[in-house]
Order: sequence, then C-alpha cells, then structure tokens
Amino acid sequence: MTIHLPKPFDADAYCRNATVIRNRLGKDAKGGRSERDMNRTIFVHCRPDADEHVKMWKAWRRLNHPMTTPIEFMKAHCFLAGVSYDEVVAYRLRRNYAFRVDLLHRVMARYPKLRSMQLGILFNRHHVSILTMLGRTACSRRRGAE
Repeated sequence: MTIHLPKPFDADAYCRNATVIRNRLGKDAKGGRSERDMNRTIFVHCRPDADEHVKMWKAWRRLNHPMTTPIEFMKAHCFLAGVSYDEVVAYRLRRNYAFRVDLLHRVMARYPKLRSMQLGILFNRHHVSILTMLGRTACSRRRGAE
C-alpha cells in the first residue's frame, strides 16, 4: 500500500528562511529549493510486520510439538486463525461460537484424556456447556435418535 503525502508549502515562511540564510551567508549563499522540489510527492510504503512469517512459523511449531500444553495449543491455534484468545474464552460472548466448537474438537483430538471439567476450565465454561457443545447431553442424544 502506498500513501501519497504532499509536502506542505508555506511561501511566506520559505521566503523568510531564505532571506535569513542569505543574510547569514552573504553573497556566497546558494539558492533555495526549486518549485519542483517543494511540490514533490513523498512515497511512504506501509507493510505489515516484517516478522509476521516468523511468528506464524513459531505458532505452527508450537502446535505440532509433542510437549505443548493444552493452553499453549489453544493460544497458537487462535493466533494462526487470527482470533483473539480472550474473545474465545470470554464468558458471555457468542461471536466466535463456531470457532470455539471447532477448537474444542481439535483440543479433544489432540488431548483425548481431558475430561469435560478440565475442558471447561480451559474454555472458561461449565462442564455441561462443554458436553452440550460436544453433543453428549441426554437432550442432544434424543435429538440425534429422532
């Protein structure tokens, strides 16, 4: 992305500065900048963080490391998806519900020995909410049987 920033030009200030410089330097003073130089456009190139690819690689490495804890796994997954971890575990926010359910299934696949109580602590939810998201409640079983 390139932004064009025209230089501000104040003719009175320029003339005052040029007069002061000429008076200070005497007859050997060089002429001021040309009109073309004063109205030149400055190109500023804006780019994302230069180390973004390194951060993505570190998060990917953290995901695939065998000794990664569940909370690190969740944070790395959120970073790679571009979602804030705080939004995922926010108590009353349903904005990222589909992502939360997907993340829950990924955590369950990676750490099969975690119980619903432990998953509830990780996701800041009651264990029954976790069971409901997984479809393991009696109500969801009846719905699945119909």
